[in-house]
Amino acid sequence: MKILVRQLIVFKIQKKVHKLLKEQNSIKVENTNLRNEHANWTSGDFEYLSILIHNQTKSKINGATLQQMFEKKDAQKQYILQNKTKSIIALFLGYPTWEALERYLIELIMEAIVLDEKLEKQVIQMMTEQFS
Repeated sequence: MKILVRQLIVFKIQKKVHKLLKEQNSIKVENTNLRNEHANWTSGDFEYLSILIHNQTKSKINGATLQQMFEKKDAQKQYILQNKTKSIIALFLGYPTWEALERYLIELIMEAIVLDEKLEKQVIQMMTEQFS
């Protein structure tokens, strides 16, 4: 579940970055890969993301830290974020705390699982009725 939550946080950060870049009309923004999938981002892009986060939260996260967070690593070697970094990311995404962000995402995952199970039951029922 933690890996899925981390992936959702990365997705939410990327979505927020895209929104911020749409609001800005800067030449510097045009010269970044931040508009693309994060797999294509360079260390310079993560430094620019660090600036965007600082502008929104007045707190700094090192670009290298962000890059480590975004990298797809083996689950056993997953990078562990410091509490301060977690707090800054939560604020950047509009949540008062990291725990509130995690709680929201876990609830979202659980709702998706319940919906998936309901959908699966409906499909099985429809197929059973169709082939009876």
